[in-house]
Amino acid sequence: MALNFKETEKIYIIIISFLGLSSFWINLDFFAQSLWDWVLIYMLVGSIILLNFFPISLPPKANSFSMDSSIYLAILFLYGISFTLKVLFIYSVVELFYRRKMSFWRHLFNFSMYCLMISGAYYSFLFFHGEIGKINYYNLLPYLVSLLVYFGINVILILLFFLCVGQIFKGALELGILKEACVSYSITLLLSLVLAILLWEAKYFGLFLLIILVTLLSFIFKKFLVTIQPHHKVS
Repeated sequence: MALNFKETEKIYIIIISFLGLSSFWINLDFFAQSLWDWVLIYMLVGSIILLNFFPISLPPKANSFSMDSSIYLAILFLYGISFTLKVLFIYSVVELFYRRKMSFWRHLFNFSMYCLMISGAYYSFLFFHGEIGKINYYNLLPYLVSLLVYFGINVILILLFFLCVGQIFKGALELGILKEACVSYSITLLLSLVLAILLWEAKYFGLFLLIILVTLLSFIFKKFLVTIQPHHKVS
């Protein structure tokens, strides 16, 4: 008996949720952080919440993206996977409350996707001899590979989701704007390295500088998009 798209979607969400939660549980070390580390964790969660309110819009179609991935990658490079998963978990709990209209299963699916993306980026970073806790300016290959793996897992999981719900062509159109995707992920990598350097050198002040930078970029891009919009004259 053939499964319909609704049943296929449920099975896919269950599988990804199981894999993501398994990855979260395996890589989490709850007691690894000190009191000051938890202060930084909560500040990072607050930063992600704030940056999601100031997405960067790219011309010409005003497709926007937030900088949460930059934060996850930056703290992954500096503090490792357990620290990053704690930030992700706390932010996901907060998001569960302020996005109540979204179903619980959607929240769980998104959380699981991020767990898999972060885990893939972390182990690929280590595989190419990246060093957790410092920024190596002379060997950028691990950073590039980890970003590509992070991006690749994201694309594959979402395309498979669209395939399961019978909207593969719609999904391909939404994800297939290669030029804009390359630009957005290049900015993500650049800002993740910038944030990692700022956190390494100045920690809290560095995080504050990144928030100001991204907020300004958000306003600048929005202003630019308004100026390039065609103006229609009423006759």
